[in-house]
Amino acid sequence: SIYLFAQDSPHNTTAEIDVEAAKSRGFQPLWGTESDCTALSAPVGPLMAVSKTAAASGVLRWRVKVTGLEQWSVGVVPADQAHRDKFLQEEGVVGLRSNESSEGTLAKAPIHNTWVDVECDCDK
Repeated sequence: SIYLFAQDSPHNTTAEIDVEAAKSRGFQPLWGTESDCTALSAPVGPLMAVSKTAAASGVLRWRVKVTGLEQWSVGVVPADQAHRDKFLQEEGVVGLRSNESSEGTLAKAPIHNTWVDVECDCDK
């Protein structure tokens, strides 16, 4: 299973996970976990959770941690591609994938089971 935890960013602008959209893709809310975050679980993917917020300008920030399945990616997905669960694997340009991920062209990083702060500055 995949376990996704999303916290408010320590910065002042955040992008909240769209829990209802995630549930429609197979994620389920987790209860009794870290109380200061949104917690979701899912069977093996590919699945994608997206933020409630889309932006053409300004800064969006997320703070995520994934445990369980070690192959995952985090990144920026254009709003018109948010329905494609494999977008980051197939066409992702801005983001990272865990060292354990074999698919995709995003840069690899030791991001599994650790908090990752993501910032998307749409004005740059």
